[in-house]
Amino acid sequence: MNKAMKIAFGCHLVAALLLLIFGLVYLFRPEFMPYHAEALARDWSAVERPYQVLILALMRATGGAWLATALAMMVLLFVPFRQGYKWARWTIPAVGLVVSGPAFYAAAYVRQHTPGHPPWIAMDSCCGWRTVIGCWASHFTASRQQQSDVLRNVLDIESTAAKPSTKHFQLRSLP
Repeated sequence: MNKAMKIAFGCHLVAALLLLIFGLVYLFRPEFMPYHAEALARDWSAVERPYQVLILALMRATGGAWLATALAMMVLLFVPFRQGYKWARWTIPAVGLVVSGPAFYAAAYVRQHTPGHPPWIAMDSCCGWRTVIGCWASHFTASRQQQSDVLRNVLDIESTAAKPSTKHFQLRSLP
């Protein structure tokens, strides 16, 4: 891997690790997050049991989605991305954005309509910026690779045209 691909790999890996950490926290947390308490203006113990069950179910579903996304990103990073497959350069950020985009929207919605302060700056900004930098580095590498491939093909055509062909076809007479 060249330098740009290593930068892209690192950015995508950090974004996947952040998603993994947030996914594990949301999946295994026994009560809602502190910003949830701010948003509801009450402690966990003051929330009725059916609402506690509902909130934990939604947190676990979200945590599971983040965990699955992080694992998918890591598999894509460590197998096709490292092997140089071009489609992986765009698939990894697309997978990350599918889950980060709605999470950013939900956090912004909570922030706008409640007194809660979701950690969307920490999670989505880090994941988002790392994804943007990773995309840029992947695209930069892809553009450079395409230019290199075009130049190599042009030089190959010119060198082939300059050399006389050594292949001769022989016609055989039929018996």
